[in-house]
Amino acid sequence: MAALQDHDLEFPEQITFAYYSIYNLFGRYMSGDPIDDWLIVNQTMAAAGEDYDVHKLLEEVISFAVAEPV
Repeated sequence: MAALQDHDLEFPEQITFAYYSIYNLFGRYMSGDPIDDWLIVNQTMAAAGEDYDVHKLLEEVISFAVAEPV
């Protein structure tokens, strides 16, 4: 994380968003950090890229969450 923030390590934008999404997801649900769920959702959708239908992605995730309660 430090290398990404210091620009010592650079990835394509989509991979960077995916990394931050995973990092924040872990922080939110494993460490209990006060991270807004929508930040994680937005980072995940940004990682999917412009060619992906973000509305369809969000619908799929919501459908999965309703069908598979945690």
